[in-house]
Amino acid sequence: MSTNPNTSNDDQEHMETLREVDQVLGSGQAGASTAEAFNPCQEYDKIRNLLPKVIKLAEKIPIIGDKIAKVLKAVKAILDALCPA
Repeated sequence: MSTNPNTSNDDQEHMETLREVDQVLGSGQAGASTAEAFNPCQEYDKIRNLLPKVIKLAEKIPIIGDKIAKVLKAVKAILDALCPA
């Protein structure tokens, strides 16, 4: 990863998190049209370790970030209960 002197370490970390999420989610099944083809636990396992970083990033969004983070935390709690590690 290249270092831009005009970019803070936090910004670089946020961009890396977004790249990781994009890489993981971009590898999903394209065009899956049936409920049987979608396994939420399998998909959640792909991003389980990245979700805390995404929540931290969401919290930094002005005005609505705290609300987005609350929703993500709720979804994470539901998925943690449904999909034990």
